[in-house]
Amino acid sequence: MVIVCLFAVGCKKKGQPATPAAPVESVITNRVHDAAYLDSLKKGREFQTKLAAGRAEVSKRMAACRARVSAALPKDAVEAAVNAALEKDSEWQGLVKQFEELVQKDQKSLAEVRDSVRARLQEEARAIKAVADGKAKAVDTAAPLTDQGSKADLKK
Repeated sequence: MVIVCLFAVGCKKKGQPATPAAPVESVITNRVHDAAYLDSLKKGREFQTKLAAGRAEVSKRMAACRARVSAALPKDAVEAAVNAALEKDSEWQGLVKQFEELVQKDQKSLAEVRDSVRARLQEEARAIKAVADGKAKAVDTAAPLTDQGSKADLKK
């Protein structure tokens, strides 16, 4: 009987000393709730819209220039003759350069937005993993409503 009592008393696990919990980081685990991310996407969209409007204007001017050059040629002129005449036209050359610059700006903008989205997706994945591991606390705050947009814009 004594052996059983000694065994029972000696086998108790001693309690872990209470240590203060390390403060956990607050992370946003859903990028749709990240106001800074949504603002950067909105700015990118506005910039691309301006570029598209510029490209449309240049395209209209190019069409007018093409029509002007085509009108100066005989009616039975082939496409190669029109292209050759356009190559000599200084206005056409300027419009082509302007159009190419706008296309390059658009490509650069798209690459920046793609990189931004990719980085935010990776950040979101790290945040979800940190929450799952208990290293962070999920804080999914709703995106603030703006005067030009709302949460309804997110569904588009």
